[in-house]
Order: sequence, then structure tokens, then C-alpha cells
Amino acid sequence: MSSKPGGLILAGGQSRRMGRDKAGLTFGSETLLARAVRHMAPVAGPLVVSLAPGQVADPVLVGVGALAVRDTAPFGGPLPGLLQGFRALAALKPAPEAVLVMPVDMPFYTGAWMERALAGLHGHAACLYRYEGFVNALVGAYRLSLLPKLEGLVDQPHARPMGLSQGEPTLILEIESLWQTEDGPPPLMDTDTPEDYAAALQLEAIHSEGRGVDPA
Repeated sequence: MSSKPGGLILAGGQSRRMGRDKAGLTFGSETLLARAVRHMAPVAGPLVVSLAPGQVADPVLVGVGALAVRDTAPFGGPLPGLLQGFRALAALKPAPEAVLVMPVDMPFYTGAWMERALAGLHGHAACLYRYEGFVNALVGAYRLSLLPKLEGLVDQPHARPMGLSQGEPTLILEIESLWQTEDGPPPLMDTDTPEDYAAALQLEAIHSEGRGVDPA
């Protein structure tokens, strides 16, 4: 197996609360999907991006050689996207041992946080982050060997992504104990709604100005 982890970006959600495709939202001079790819590409490879049926693939995927996979059912939740991504990585020769996972709507989840999750995978089947009391099963690292369990989960009604790590040796990293406000915006801040998106853009502008960087 490949020693470098595979990367999986989940970008095929319905974006119901946002009202439009979050992957294509602009964030500075790039889309949220392009930003996620930029953060993940130095850490993981190859990259897989899970898209909904009919969703337009961003040209940035071609530039980094990312694979686009399609959910088998439109807007069936994140489990089908996880499954298609794991399957695509498992089919590679050589296949990676680990998979870094993130949703497309977390613009401040950077490579440093991905590397921390990957390091936490040693001795564990999964390493996930907890933020504001909530463990997010879509942000962290997994062993690719969990693929058979994931296939079984997808066939179960009402199954949730947390089921993939349940009963497995899992390390939970607390964001609040690892991150300080002076480090920048919170790494697990997402952009589910237009209000979230506006707040994230404002934080990005403030943080970029503090570093002397043009956010555009």
C-alpha cells in the first residue's frame, strides 16, 4: 500500500440551507472547492472529490489530477459519498493505507490540521475532531481497511457516518485544547448558511489583513 494518505473531499451535498451549491461559492479569488483542494493536495494524494449526480466538476480537479466520483443516489447524505471515495482509493495500485476526509464547506481546515489527524491515526482506526461538543465524523482520518464496514453501513437504514468509527479504536482530538483565537479562524467553522458564509468571509478578511495578505 502507498504510504501517503489518500484525500477525500465531500462536495456533493444538497446545500439546502445555503440555497446554492457550496462547492462553487467564491472565497477570495477561488471557490470553496478549489480552496479545499489547495489545502489538502500537499498532504494527501491522490485526491478524490465526491460530487452529486449532475454536479459540475470544478476545472481545478484536472489541474491536480483529482478523481471525481458520483454518489449513487442524489443527495442521499454523506455516507454514499464516503463509500464512493473509499472505493475509488481502494481501487488504486498501490492503494493508500489511510484516508483524510473533509467536507468542502470548511475553508479554515488547513493542511496542518489534516497532518495532526493523520498523526493521531497511529494505533487507531480513526482520528476525529470534536468542536463545540460535537464530534464530526466527516473531518479527520480513517484506515482504508474500514471499507467493508462502510459498505455495510450504507445498506443500513438510518445509518450515520459516526457508525464507521463506533466500536473501533478511535482518537478524538479536542479543537478547543489545540487552537487559540490568535491562530486565526476556528478550523472547523463551516459555511452551512448565507450567514455562516458572510461571517467566514469577514474572518478571512480580518485574518488576512493581520498577516498583510490581500484576501482577494
